Amino acid sequence: MKKILLTIYILMVTLTVHAEMYEIGDVINHVLHTDIKTFINGQEIPSMNINGLTAVVVEDLRNYGFEVKWNPANRTLTLSDRITNEVNPIIMDADEELEVGTVIKDVLFTEIKTIINDKEISSFNIDGYTAIYVDELKNFGEVIWSEETRTINFHSKKTVTSTRRPSFEINYSDSTFIETQFKDEKIFYEGELIGFIKTLDKRGRLHVSVTTLMKEFGFEVNKIDEYNYRFTKGDYTCQVDAANQKAVEYYNGIKSKEFETPLLVQNDDIYMPDTNLLIGIRVHNDYKNNRVSFSYQEYEVIDYHYIEVQGELIMLNIDNLQSEIVRDDNYQVEFYNHRNYDYIHSMGLRDEHTYLLPIKENDSFNLIIHSNRFPEGYDRTIYATALKNIKPDYSAHTLASEWQIGHFTKFSLNLPANGYTETKSNEVLIEGNVEMIYEDYFAIHGNKFTVHVKKLDEGSFKEVEKQFVDFNKERYYGKITLNNGYGLYRLVMTVDVDDDGINGLDKEALRIFVNYVK
Repeated sequence: MKKILLTIYILMVTLTVHAEMYEIGDVINHVLHTDIKTFINGQEIPSMNINGLTAVVVEDLRNYGFEVKWNPANRTLTLSDRITNEVNPIIMDADEELEVGTVIKDVLFTEIKTIINDKEISSFNIDGYTAIYVDELKNFGEVIWSEETRTINFHSKKTVTSTRRPSFEINYSDSTFIETQFKDEKIFYEGELIGFIKTLDKRGRLHVSVTTLMKEFGFEVNKIDEYNYRFTKGDYTCQVDAANQKAVEYYNGIKSKEFETPLLVQNDDIYMPDTNLLIGIRVHNDYKNNRVSFSYQEYEVIDYHYIEVQGELIMLNIDNLQSEIVRDDNYQVEFYNHRNYDYIHSMGLRDEHTYLLPIKENDSFNLIIHSNRFPEGYDRTIYATALKNIKPDYSAHTLASEWQIGHFTKFSLNLPANGYTETKSNEVLIEGNVEMIYEDYFAIHGNKFTVHVKKLDEGSFKEVEKQFVDFNKERYYGKITLNNGYGLYRLVMTVDVDDDGINGLDKEALRIFVNYVK
């Protein structure tokens, strides 16, 4: 017994020593081709051989109803037992002419931990994704091996009907506070001089050592030269160029924000007025008691990577905190998110928020989440991720039966009944009603609504003509003719309305897709 325990101890020590010898990205093993097929609740999933056992990619399990949470703060990937009946199985490639056991990929060393039922399990880095042994799924159901068919089948204990699923969960974490004192226009922290009051723009402005604050808030400070500094904490980086008065934010290598910021170079350090302009540091002045405090709010962001495509939009659900979420490019479509968009922020959704972002054909872009912008100016990047090869699903485009444009105008729709229609007729009926929110004010101009007829051509919709829908006595009605042959059409109806005190704004009031087939 003692010999067995000693052998186990030696093995554990050896593995620990070897782990300490590796750096992230080092090749530590190989992935082998396997003829074994793996099925999740009846749907085949790509699988591989690692160490003689069958493994699957954790991120692939999202396509089979599993909830997979990525927490960048503690570098953990958590697999949950909340398995839904919403599945989108991965299309399997035709079997390659490879011999069983052929090396197909490398296994890389990683510090990322994979968690099931609050316990860490064995996992592997494969091309930047995480793989686990199929046997680990026994935590959620049955894993059955068939020697005769050379298949592994997983069957979940229970499957729940999906309700609203979060794309991201954003939580407040710890806050750090630093209290300083000032005397004779000098600022002291724990007895050390870290700043001063300087006359700037004809008034006294507080200047404090940026490097001191960053170190106290847990950042690694890297001085590149006299004018350039890099501040790093986890996946977040802020690079400051004092010579050009600029700062750039990066998250996980993605450039997320660039802005101008006033900086002074003095005493082999950089000093900044209005420090709340940099990485969300807040300033709390108490001049009466000769004190000034600084605070830095931490956030925990959990990425479920759940993306729902609705026509030309992706819908992202944010739970627990209203934050700003943006793309990193200037791509825009015509005003699309017309249904109560201006009113989302006034609906009191403190625990959840839905964002709709436009997408193009086979779109790839960086998605960036900023912290709360209240009070104004304290926002910073708290998460960024790359979304790749997202394609609009026109057949999934939905229509609301009632919606609002601007502050005054409420639309309702009778025809068409769906946001996507497949038809063998080249005629489309559009019919509905309009009412004013304020009875004593009529916000619509004219007696016709314009319909922009666009046809999909080489990956983008191109306008082929304009037609019109009559508007009379709060009712709009018209017949649109598809004159440019078979194919997919996008019909966008625009209306001349008053909004925000501005007369005559041409706003999008309706969007539908019609697939004209033979």
